Parts: sequence; C-alpha cells; structure tokens
Amino acid sequence: MGSTSPGVPDSYLLEPVVRGIPRAGQGQWFAWIMSEHWDQSRGARSVIGDLVSNAKYHDDSNSLARLGPIVRHAALQLRQMPNNIHSLAKIDVVMAIPFFGPKTISVPHSVADEISEAFSIPNYSDTIKKKSTTGQAKLNPVVNPNVYEVLRRLDGLNVLLVDDLFRTGSTLESVAIKVREAGAKSVTGFCLTKAYKGLN
Repeated sequence: MGSTSPGVPDSYLLEPVVRGIPRAGQGQWFAWIMSEHWDQSRGARSVIGDLVSNAKYHDDSNSLARLGPIVRHAALQLRQMPNNIHSLAKIDVVMAIPFFGPKTISVPHSVADEISEAFSIPNYSDTIKKKSTTGQAKLNPVVNPNVYEVLRRLDGLNVLLVDDLFRTGSTLESVAIKVREAGAKSVTGFCLTKAYKGLN
C-alpha cells in the first residue's frame, strides 16, 4: 500500500501473519505487520526498521516522531477494511505491549497513543503490566502469560495490542492469553516490523 500523506515515506503491510491457534485456545489472535525490519535488497534495515531500531535501542526521539505519521497512515488504511474481521474499524480499545523496568522511550506506547488519538478510542495501556523480565524469550518461542497482568476487565471488547518488533510471536501470544482471560472478545495485533532472531 503506497502512501498518500505528504511527508510520509511509502509504506506497506506485509501479508498478514495468522497464528494457527484453535478458537478454544485463550490466546487466539491475528496480527498486522507494517514492514519487514530488514530490507534484503539493500542489505540493511528498512526505512521503518531503522526508525524503530533507533527509537527502541538508542532512545532517539526524532525517529519516534518520524514514526508517528507513518503509523497513523497505515492504521487508517487498515481501518478502511470494514468487511475484514480484523479491520481496525472494529477495534474498541488499544493497549501497548508492556515493558519491564525503566525505559526512556517506549515505541509501543507511543504507537498506542497515536492510534488512540486517530481513532478516538480509549487507550488502556496503563492497565497492563509486565511483572518481570523475559530475557531470551524474545528470541525463542516461549509463551509465558504469567509474566503479564491485566488490571481491569475487558468484557466483550475488541482489543488491539501494539508492539514494535514481531519475531517469534511468543510475546503477543502471552499477552493475548491474559487479555482474553480478562474477557476480551477478540485480539488483533499491530506490529511495526517483522524481525528475525538476533536481529536489531
């Protein structure tokens, strides 16, 4: 999908990532991913991957600011897909995947703020907590929902979970389980880039 917004570099949505989890499983979800983290043709990070990496690992507020309109444009594109069960038009609330410990910049929280404002929907990011570090779980498909805690009921709500990098899907799965335990009707993921093991 090309950009139509001034000052927003062309972005695209990957073929959606669908997790093959039975409906009986509490963590069932579907994820939209904006971009590959690595541009194979250039042998370097993609435009969006570079912005995410700089903001996430180097606390670069300029990169975070540049991500804002790109995220809004991609989210608005998805919102114009009313016939798709995972269209963002059906989302009731947005929640950022939480982090553990101090952090100067949280890309997921900034993205959640952007989507909340663009769609005029509540941002419940402050009601989900990460109780401890998951260490190497980011690089391995280890599902550990007990690390997360949802502090409010989400009964009947269609929840959008926002994260910056998608690697194995274990983080999204872990949080989705807790969100469903809190009563969510559906869980849709919105991730900025698809990365690979060990790649920043």
